[in-house]
Amino acid sequence: MHNESTIHSSKSKYGVIILFYLFFACQFSYVYSGLIAFQFLNMLLGAFSIFYIYPYLSRNGWFFIILLAVFSTLTTLLSLKFKFGDIAFAVTMPLFAGLISLHRHELKWPALAFCTFSVCYCGYAIIMGWDLNTALFLSSSRNYISVLGIFSFYCVVISTASNKLKVMFLVLVSLIILFSNSRSAFISFSLVLMFYICCNANKYRKTSFVLVSGVLIILPIVILNYTTEIYDYLYNSLGVVRRLSAGELSDTGRFDVIKCYYDKFDSFSLLLGLDYFASNTCSFLANGTDNPHNSFIRLYSNLGLFSLIIFYFLLWALIRLFCMREYLLFSFLLCFIARGGTDILFFFQSWDAYLYSLIFLSLPVFFFNAKGQEKSKIFNI
Repeated sequence: MHNESTIHSSKSKYGVIILFYLFFACQFSYVYSGLIAFQFLNMLLGAFSIFYIYPYLSRNGWFFIILLAVFSTLTTLLSLKFKFGDIAFAVTMPLFAGLISLHRHELKWPALAFCTFSVCYCGYAIIMGWDLNTALFLSSSRNYISVLGIFSFYCVVISTASNKLKVMFLVLVSLIILFSNSRSAFISFSLVLMFYICCNANKYRKTSFVLVSGVLIILPIVILNYTTEIYDYLYNSLGVVRRLSAGELSDTGRFDVIKCYYDKFDSFSLLLGLDYFASNTCSFLANGTDNPHNSFIRLYSNLGLFSLIIFYFLLWALIRLFCMREYLLFSFLLCFIARGGTDILFFFQSWDAYLYSLIFLSLPVFFFNAKGQEKSKIFNI
């Protein structure tokens, strides 16, 4: 009987690992090629994950997923968009998020492979001087360099990978994002970088004190004596510095979208979402496509009143992580929120799995039963 249990456990472990490898491969393949088939595969993988997480979800967790399915179906029909893929993502990505939260031992090698491949491919393109908007991916912009870097590094951090590997990938991903010319990615990932340094400085106080003291003494002297040379070098070397020097943190099209939605807001929008009854015109103002460049506008335009519940969970998760002193995960959630505010990354996307997994990890008592809470305990972060 014991042998049968061990065999079943081993099969379950390898099944989860395979799901992780396939999910990450499909995400990268979709970013590279733009083929919708990879999105469907990720939906299918999310659905398969139910077999590995159903013993651990609480009634609240199941109720949350059912509500997502009901509201996404209702508002998809009311908006007359009939994007049934949105409904599938709304149901399957929380399921895969549960897999990430509960099986973090199995996540280690798939996450390392995902992060390594993303860093190597994007790093090679940057070193070789490729046009990051046209030559790197067949159908995606340079913004997805940071997307791949941030989410693959997040998976490495919450896995059981060693701290040395995490620090190494932190440096590599930071460099990739710095040279990707993405303002929002640079600013949002700086939060993770800052908290990571602070968290590790607390572990190695003497070494950190010496390094910080040296930097505080030397850096002001260097800056005062070589201000012009340093600025000229950064301006000529880093596109993100040139874009920030233009004096704007965002494009006018994004502000036009926000202003348009603000002007058309009414009582029906409060209940049914901003795009009810095919009234979707504002999202086209940014670049001529149905893309408001803001995940939270997209969430509210689709789910209406129910989206306020998700906003509540995001706020609750932030407060909970801060109170638990899980500052690194807190910084990742801040990073996700900041990044989602400038692009459509979350809500009816495969990237939802990472956001929901972070919410699940911060609120295990709500989403998991006793077995799930024990299995999802935060470790080695």
